[in-house]
Amino acid sequence: MTASPPPATVTLTVDGHEVTVPAGTLAVEAARAAGVDVPVFCYHPKLSLAGACRMCMCEIGMASPPGQPPRPPAMMTSCTTRVSNGMTINTMAPGALKAREGVIEFLLINHPLDCPVCDAGGECPLQDNSHAWGPKESRFEEQKRLARKGAALSPLVVLDQERCIVCYRCTRFMDEVPGEAELSFFNRGYTSQLRTVGDE
Repeated sequence: MTASPPPATVTLTVDGHEVTVPAGTLAVEAARAAGVDVPVFCYHPKLSLAGACRMCMCEIGMASPPGQPPRPPAMMTSCTTRVSNGMTINTMAPGALKAREGVIEFLLINHPLDCPVCDAGGECPLQDNSHAWGPKESRFEEQKRLARKGAALSPLVVLDQERCIVCYRCTRFMDEVPGEAELSFFNRGYTSQLRTVGDE
């Protein structure tokens, strides 16, 4: 007996609206197809999936197999979750909103709050997402860490480490587009630093 081919399209529900998308579509793109813009930092449609920033967390429910009890929805990164028939995505669930607020709060612990004098002011995803999803005030009062500024990574690229949010877009771009692993993160978490490979 020949197995039936997988479906070419998938029908799911995003924030109460039914949408049909090609099979294999990521949840974040299915939401966009439904007119819902899920905030992201690390995701880019032309790069490999990272799921690093957690900004795109949504409450996602999977359809249960016939005869099985319904599965409770769970918080998942929409940039790494592929859609399936009967899936439900709630981008505005309380857990999703709390997750986004937490991500922004942690990113701003050490990020300079000088948007008016920043070259990216007014066209900055962090600034936009902070206004849309961030907390009104931070619980953290510690001194911001200082990092190297104006570090030349190449004759054309200058890094301001204090503004890096460790989204891995630049490292993935270098690995996957020109195919030259010239950039890498050293250390982890609070002490992460972007450097050129071989940089001491």
